[in-house]
Amino acid sequence: MPEDRPKAAANGPSHANPERVTKAERESGDPQHVSGQESQSTNSDIDALKRGLAASEAARQYAEALIEIVQQPLMVLDADLRVQRATSAYYETFMVSRQETEGRLVYEIGNGQWNVPRLRELLKNALFRSEPFLDFEVEHDFPHIGHRTMRLSGRSIPHGDGQERSLLVAIEDVTARCAIAEIRLQRLFEASKDGIVVIDAETATVQNVNRFFLELTGFERHDFIGKKVSEAGELPGIGWAAGTIAATEESEVVRRDDVEITTKAGLRIPVEVVANRYLVGSQAVVQLNIRDARGCRQSEKALLESEERFPIVVETPRDYGIFQLDGEGRILSWNAGAARLFGWEEGEAAGKSGSIVFTPEDVELGEPERELAQALTEGRAKGERWHMRKDGARFFAIGVLTLMNRHEGRGPVFTKVVQDITNRKEQDDRQRQRLEEKSVLVREFHHRIQNNLQMIVSLLKLQSSHVGDSGSLSAFEETAGRVRAIAQIHEHLDASGDLGLVEAGAYLKAAAEELISLHSEVPGGVQLQVSVGEILLGIETAIPVGLIANELIRNSLKHGLGAQSGMLEVIFERVSAPMGSSPQVRLRVCDTGAGFPAGFDPSSGASMGYRLVTILARQLRAHLEIGNEGGASVTVTFPIPLGGVAGRE
Repeated sequence: MPEDRPKAAANGPSHANPERVTKAERESGDPQHVSGQESQSTNSDIDALKRGLAASEAARQYAEALIEIVQQPLMVLDADLRVQRATSAYYETFMVSRQETEGRLVYEIGNGQWNVPRLRELLKNALFRSEPFLDFEVEHDFPHIGHRTMRLSGRSIPHGDGQERSLLVAIEDVTARCAIAEIRLQRLFEASKDGIVVIDAETATVQNVNRFFLELTGFERHDFIGKKVSEAGELPGIGWAAGTIAATEESEVVRRDDVEITTKAGLRIPVEVVANRYLVGSQAVVQLNIRDARGCRQSEKALLESEERFPIVVETPRDYGIFQLDGEGRILSWNAGAARLFGWEEGEAAGKSGSIVFTPEDVELGEPERELAQALTEGRAKGERWHMRKDGARFFAIGVLTLMNRHEGRGPVFTKVVQDITNRKEQDDRQRQRLEEKSVLVREFHHRIQNNLQMIVSLLKLQSSHVGDSGSLSAFEETAGRVRAIAQIHEHLDASGDLGLVEAGAYLKAAAEELISLHSEVPGGVQLQVSVGEILLGIETAIPVGLIANELIRNSLKHGLGAQSGMLEVIFERVSAPMGSSPQVRLRVCDTGAGFPAGFDPSSGASMGYRLVTILARQLRAHLEIGNEGGASVTVTFPIPLGGVAGRE
């Protein structure tokens, strides 16, 4: 029987272990020595391949076990969007079997619960464009489990060359969470002591009114819901609402205290209105908070009338502190209401400085003297501030100091009327605090989105380190750049004073500088010229604009200028628009490179970047223009819905 391996020579060096071959033996060119080396190399390659396959199988088994142990329902879809597999949690949640699920198109399973046009678009983009999506909500009547709200997230699963694409979809049941949030909001809405009217900002259609508004006006809910403001406004006489809604396009919050409403019984009621414009998803709405101002108007009227009838009725009212001052600010008279408010009896207050009712901080700032000087010059001084009682307690009050007359021999006499409005102040402070808390939550939301996007960028970089193919590596880098661009937009939004708007000009300038530092092949060779206006864009517009700018600047650096020096110019400005149409904004990126090839069409080109630009421009309803004089230039001009853009000249 032949032996499995050759025996070592009786004399001379042993070749059974190739690692022991000396340098002299390798240099001798002895075939036996060379053959030993080749055998060692082949064995090493086979061992490495086996180890790689074993590691790959171990990794696959680990991933399979990890997916199955996750309690959240998961699906894996193939390139045709058929269900390759689903986790046990999926079958338990939806109470279906593997036979009903695996191998079927995702749109056909159940009763077509996933056959939603927007979801179809997201799944295809995630699978074929590597554009992951997060938290897409589907509200549906599912078989076996009933009405539910499900939140879906998806991302493509990277595979090696030649393997089919696949997509991982995670599903979360948020029915209870959404129901609780809706109940809380509805209770706050209905329990408010302000009348509330919610209006679609684009169509000026009334979406909702609360109970207090109906009680205040005497009308029914069906008199308003679904009707235009111009139509519904005729009922309670709120024709002024249209102008107020328009005013929120310039200022997010608009306050009015010069309007009235008319009840169903014909009673005219003065009201104070706060109009607030905000976004619900991508829809702009305006909320009118309407407060009955009869009490405030009556207070002001009482103040004015008391100034005229002071000698007669000064001791009558107890809800108002009323006292007189001489030209030096000393107290001349003091009614019972003043004694109740401030704690000083008339005998104690008479002859003292009127500054005893001011806080020490206001006294130090000279507020008593300033108020007297204003009343002397203008006839009256009105203000709201904290006042001090005899025992040191403070209360918030509205007051009017009026110049009454100039008595011969003793100079001017002033009358001051003060009303305690501490309760109203505390209510306003609580409402302001609630708004601040909501702002904190919104900021935290954007901060988390930014962190998640940065994590995705890191994962893409980590994955790309294992990719040897230059084309695949370039795709990873481009995808990471796009995700980074979206993250930077959220970073600018988080840093802005307005949580609904991004200062797009500043973002584009910073993005251009960063892209040059990352992608310019000639250090210091690219001259950047940036001309951007101070333009605020809503987040739903800022993201596609930022992605378009990212693609155009990267393309200029990579293909336009390449390894040569040159100039890159970025322009972002408002442009004139036809009368009555939406404002227009123009983004222009140009370079002094070789320009586009003849007959270049961005919509049909092989470049993924320009196809993305074309899709985003269509989303913005933009006009896309290609130039080729003195280099390449791309101009994107797009409209902004009224109220969706702002800026300062």
